[in-house]
Amino acid sequence: MEGIPAWYLNHIPRVAEDTNFEDVDHVMKDALHGEFVWSASFDAEFIVKLMSKGFLPMCASVELDDKVGYVLLPKLHTSRHLMDLRNLKVDKGNRKRGKKFVLSVSDCPEAVLAGCIKQHGECWLFKPLRTALCRLIRKPIEGCGVTVLTVAVRNEQGKLVAGEIGYAVGTMYTSMSGFSSESGAGAVQLAALGNMLISLGFTWWDLGMGMKYKQDLGGEDFPRKSFLSKLSNCRAKSATAFPTSSHRINCRAIIEQRVDWKGDPSAAEPVVVGKRMHGDDSGRVSGSKKAVVPSKRPAANASNKEPGKQPKE
Repeated sequence: MEGIPAWYLNHIPRVAEDTNFEDVDHVMKDALHGEFVWSASFDAEFIVKLMSKGFLPMCASVELDDKVGYVLLPKLHTSRHLMDLRNLKVDKGNRKRGKKFVLSVSDCPEAVLAGCIKQHGECWLFKPLRTALCRLIRKPIEGCGVTVLTVAVRNEQGKLVAGEIGYAVGTMYTSMSGFSSESGAGAVQLAALGNMLISLGFTWWDLGMGMKYKQDLGGEDFPRKSFLSKLSNCRAKSATAFPTSSHRINCRAIIEQRVDWKGDPSAAEPVVVGKRMHGDDSGRVSGSKKAVVPSKRPAANASNKEPGKQPKE
């Protein structure tokens, strides 16, 4: 996609590491389409700060004479598509299909990002942002309250067939972009991820901009002010840590909520039990209604599209 002319940045507010994001209305004054600001910094701490304040970090190419450069283009949607995880909907077919797939977290971020690019093009996932995200996955910033991760789903042959990149702020998880290369795998990935989030104690799933398949999952649009209020509440809470990158867990067991994610700390992997678990005072596993997701995930499932001269939102 054609890059943004350098002069165009003069018409978009610039933010930096020392920007005070508490006054969102001031920060977003004169923002491009009311949603985009920009920065020359791809510093990891700055990116997690943006995430914690509700901005979805994106990257745009910039035309610099005969060269191409890149800028960070954080987006704060005027309307955010969120799901109260108690409303997660599940297609029974995904539970059955789930037995053919396994899910892992953050064991192959580069491969997951490559899958997103193969399906959608670089779009807004240009190299400087990919590098920063992978760095945050490999070497998390302790005490920042943000966890960047990838979710990978493999078939019975061990081939990576679906996945996504996202991040968690307290008890809210945000999906950034995803892909699917095998029939049914994307829907199973969504079903497994949604139920894993419930079991870990997450309460909200941030799906970015609204799309029909997200509505079918159980999401709905919320105005910016409402989204930021929910994010603030979630930021003050904590969920159970995601499984380590060495764990590959059967998707059907996750969808049926038969995984004890806390289990024995010395165990090699989360424990799969024989029946569906119920919530307790520790909040270990949610006792919400069964989760099922639509049977199909659309071919184009990136949460956000590249903001060029005319961002298509």
